[in-house]
Amino acid sequence: MKYLPRWFLTVFMGMMVAWPCRALDGSGSPWTLAEVWFDFGDDIEFDSYSIDLTLRRDLSAEAPLLIAPIFDAAMNGRVLSAGARMQAGGYSFTHQREREQVPSAAVLRMSGQAEPSLARTASDGGMYDWGDEADPYLGLTLPMHWAKGRYTLYLRKESQRRLDGRPYTWIGYYVYSHTSGTESFVGSIRFAGTAFTLGGKVGAAIAIPDAGVAPGNIPRTALTLGAWRINDEPTLPWSATVRYPTSSPAGAVCVMAGKEVEIQVGPAMKRSRVQGLRTTDGALQHTLFSRPRPQ
Repeated sequence: MKYLPRWFLTVFMGMMVAWPCRALDGSGSPWTLAEVWFDFGDDIEFDSYSIDLTLRRDLSAEAPLLIAPIFDAAMNGRVLSAGARMQAGGYSFTHQREREQVPSAAVLRMSGQAEPSLARTASDGGMYDWGDEADPYLGLTLPMHWAKGRYTLYLRKESQRRLDGRPYTWIGYYVYSHTSGTESFVGSIRFAGTAFTLGGKVGAAIAIPDAGVAPGNIPRTALTLGAWRINDEPTLPWSATVRYPTSSPAGAVCVMAGKEVEIQVGPAMKRSRVQGLRTTDGALQHTLFSRPRPQ
């Protein structure tokens, strides 16, 4: 599976579809600081997918940052992204289409068919939004404070139902905080059918929501990604490749730290620790790790 069209977190994480696109407040395009692509081989039968996100330090309420540990996950012809938004002044929409400020949130987004009846939100504070423009999307958001610590982000199959004689399945997004020991339900999206396939490559991405931010104001932070699980089984990718789009400033560096991917974020990041960088398809790219595959 080749790299999918870039559609990132807009309006509400701006968890995106149609990348690049609007910032959270609709004012411009985000800066994608880095994308990491995890190759799990062939398409995989899907019941659940999860990844751990560890925030190494707290971020201020003004930190303009979008983190998508699950990015462009291809599932039965649709593309899902899920992650965290940290930005003062970010916006989401209620079902009445009224704008609300949501500075920090967990978000889920699906490309195509902007039909609100396909979504269900968390009962306590959950919201959804959608777009009918050239790149339609359906999104869910749950206000959430992201503090220093480890989180597990899940996509998983939920209940099934039949409508007009056809089977449908809800696929939900959950965030588990290892610090508090609590799990938050962000929302779920209804898919036709009961059997699902996850594309063999799943991305992760980190971005600044508005390219108008001065490069010197990119927040300094560090985070790690790892502990991948597919269908509740630990699954180490065959390889991981990082891309730094040349249209964005040098605001992130990705390296391996044991079996985790460590991402350092900040202004004018030096990539002296990175070996094998090459220019490919509008980005600087290198392989984080690659292990032998069975013959």
